[in-house]
Amino acid sequence: MIFKKEYNEARNNENKNIENDGKEGKNGRLIIDRYKCAYCGACIAVCKYDANLLIETFVEIDEDKCTLCKACVRTCPMNAIEVIDG
Repeated sequence: MIFKKEYNEARNNENKNIENDGKEGKNGRLIIDRYKCAYCGACIAVCKYDANLLIETFVEIDEDKCTLCKACVRTCPMNAIEVIDG
């Protein structure tokens, strides 16, 4: 579980490092490998668009909110999130 202080620090650090916010030319989508995901919440903490949601025992990506900035991809310690074309 991520505590509020860690959540805010992770989110602030990641927002400073985002090179492309993904709003221009969104192409593709993110998928989460549920076998790799440790449900640590790191992806939720860094998503400035609130596109990653913890639903009971799994993380889900809201494709309507996701801009493909890939902050969660770079942050995931388990490499469970990847971009696929389409």
